[in-house]
Amino acid sequence: MRAGRMAVAAAAAFGLTACGDGKSTADGEPLTAARLQNGTIAASLAEIGDLRTLSAALADTQLAPVLDRKGDYTLLAPTDAAFTALGKKFDELRSPKARPLMIALLRGHILPGQVTTESIKAAIARKKGPVRMQTMGGTTVIFT
Repeated sequence: MRAGRMAVAAAAAFGLTACGDGKSTADGEPLTAARLQNGTIAASLAEIGDLRTLSAALADTQLAPVLDRKGDYTLLAPTDAAFTALGKKFDELRSPKARPLMIALLRGHILPGQVTTESIKAAIARKKGPVRMQTMGGTTVIFT
């Protein structure tokens, strides 16, 4: 079975400053399946310098294998700096007791399907305003 395809983008690239530090991942464009280095999402994230904390969190919560299954996903990838900015709250999230909360947080960063910067900009232009998408965690992300 072929691993799932996925686009990965720094959340800040879409204006979600709460999730990133204003820097984009890699060259600022989504990291699509064609650009994944080892053929799996989990392995590729582990090799991207500013996404190592995310990679570890996905492994700790056992979400990494889910993302490597067949299907298309877009991950609004919080950078290491975004996790560091949480300070002690991040340490608490990493505890086994808070695992359900960490899973919910991470699922709130996963969109179904491949979403690109261009497709979001086009949707905003068509709608002449903000575009809402529901995450795999059931939360809503608003792109402006």
